Amino acid sequence: MSEDLFLEDTEIIVFRVGDITIGLPITEVREIFKSPTITPVHTAYSYVNGVINLRGSIVTIVDLSKRMSLPVNQKMKAVHIVLVEFGEELIGLLVDGIEDSVFASSDDFFPVPATVNGADSNYFRALFRRDEDLVAMLDLENTLDTEAA
Repeated sequence: MSEDLFLEDTEIIVFRVGDITIGLPITEVREIFKSPTITPVHTAYSYVNGVINLRGSIVTIVDLSKRMSLPVNQKMKAVHIVLVEFGEELIGLLVDGIEDSVFASSDDFFPVPATVNGADSNYFRALFRRDEDLVAMLDLENTLDTEAA
């Protein structure tokens, strides 16, 4: 999996989903905001919570904890949305909280083990060694691809 590791230094947005600390390069994040009221919609995918209207654009909301089949922590309620573009669609990733923005050197990334705190490694591109912990770098394509659902 070494071809998936980051070859350049990058700034990362760090957030929490259950017990997992997850990161995305800032270049893949369009916006971050508190979760508004989500309108439920009928869908074949249990991890799609519904949609929101964001300044005239319909945004599909994906609950990352459901997508990764993680146990739901009743004490932690998903309260933030990380907005990303996937293909030509806007997708909101429902997360438990936003932690930080950090700068990562390409030397700080390494391959992902088989699982990351209970989540399948296919959802991640690499691990990033932060001072106090590890950050799992989200693979948007594998996470949002409906063929893998």
